[in-house]
Amino acid sequence: MKVFNLIRLLFAIALCVGAGIYIKLATGYTDKSRFIISVNENPDYIVEGDYMGDIQVLDDSITISESVAFKKDTLWNLIQTKYYGTQGNSSSGYGYSPDSGSIEEYLQKYLLDLELLGWFPGNRTDSGIIKLQRNKAIAWKIALFDRTKRLCIPLLFTDVDSILNKKNVAAYSNLNDSVGIIKYYGDVDYLLSDKSRIILKAKEGIIQKIFPDAKKTDVLDANNSSIYYFDNKLIGNSFVRQSLMTTTINVEIANPLYNNFLGSIVKDWSITKLIVWTLATFVAVFLDKLKDKFLVPIVEKIMPSRKGPQKKVKGK
Repeated sequence: MKVFNLIRLLFAIALCVGAGIYIKLATGYTDKSRFIISVNENPDYIVEGDYMGDIQVLDDSITISESVAFKKDTLWNLIQTKYYGTQGNSSSGYGYSPDSGSIEEYLQKYLLDLELLGWFPGNRTDSGIIKLQRNKAIAWKIALFDRTKRLCIPLLFTDVDSILNKKNVAAYSNLNDSVGIIKYYGDVDYLLSDKSRIILKAKEGIIQKIFPDAKKTDVLDANNSSIYYFDNKLIGNSFVRQSLMTTTINVEIANPLYNNFLGSIVKDWSITKLIVWTLATFVAVFLDKLKDKFLVPIVEKIMPSRKGPQKKVKGK
């Protein structure tokens, strides 16, 4: 009996602590900051390329692994057309001299600028293909009792740190009540080819919202993570369709304290419902003790026994 009472006491303590945590969470801060889209404003060139983006939302960071491949001739010809009005071919002597040297110099300078953004040459077998790769980690944290946090994830050839800083200081224009827009200048506007793919993975239950919309698969991966696919037509820095395309995606993260069996149940409960269920559970656990301590005495006061005092029987 003592062991049972001890177990019951420990359960009651855990119940009170758990209820206190989730009641505090229910009154916690909900991030209502704007989702961010970012667009390249009036670029000089438009290049279509094969882009692969794999994003992983972890407990304290977001890792981004990106690669892009496009034909060197495409960018070469765009540069040559802009400055000289004639198209050549980089794989066959770079058009005509002496202009080809300056075009090649401009191209190499542009690729060097991309290295400053974290992009480096990737493995390639075709010399006519430019392939670049970037790996980036974005640290994040949420206050202990905040309900949600919204994070933006810049992709492609954006300056990640610049976009994050502008989001943090609200240096953006309001597109509508829930979305802000950050415009930046870049020489080249990249459009995603049909072969491109953008995938986001996150522990099941941690993602509350995604912007722009992404399709969630019905199955989890080997690490019990949800998988989301973005539409190629929504990702890209198209200045022509800036209200429809973006180089930044957004996720709304739920507090990790909700990412468990109990948390998933009570996540959307009101404070009143949490208190009522806590009291009901507490009463159920200690029903016998409460009955002996409070219920029986109250009933006896309201309905006293009608039996009179017993008379002593004298012996004969």
